[in-house]
Amino acid sequence: MGRLQMKVSVVGRDPTGRIIFRKSQICRSYVLAEIDLIYAQMQYGAHLIPDTGNVNRNIGADVNNLLANAGAGNVNYGIRVGTSSQAVAISDYHLIAAIAQGVGAGQLQHGAMSYVAPSTVGSTRRFTCSRTFTNGSGADITVNEVGIYACGGTTPYYFCIERSLLTFTVPNGASRTVTYTISVTV
Repeated sequence: MGRLQMKVSVVGRDPTGRIIFRKSQICRSYVLAEIDLIYAQMQYGAHLIPDTGNVNRNIGADVNNLLANAGAGNVNYGIRVGTSSQAVAISDYHLIAAIAQGVGAGQLQHGAMSYVAPSTVGSTRRFTCSRTFTNGSGADITVNEVGIYACGGTTPYYFCIERSLLTFTVPNGASRTVTYTISVTV
């Protein structure tokens, strides 16, 4: 019997780039858009899915479904972080208090998404996706929630597919890299 697993980890660096912080946990917080996007893809028909603005979008099978390779500064999709510690619910359609892009008060600079291609070790196949967040706001920022926003459809629309509570601080002038490892073991 196979097991699908997602793990999120954070590596913190000081302004000189030295690693000063590590934290990780298993994700148990896929939200409804994840399964709905897979359903739309596999059954090759249209399905209504709430986007990150809570607007139902009619999504069918499309090559862009689950796309999450955002460039630097793009907060529409890719790994996101936020400040809310509100409990996760299956009906979550976005991070409750997503942190904006920038260097102003309470903002973080969102780096480009990066990926390590799938590989097999023993009976486990996995890949990783990462994004670095840099704080130039002038004050420390406490992150309490992390998630992945994915693109769906040809328009495109954006959907939250995973949201987890994970607390860490990004000191002013420092960065944190959030990495998701997605694996399946038989």
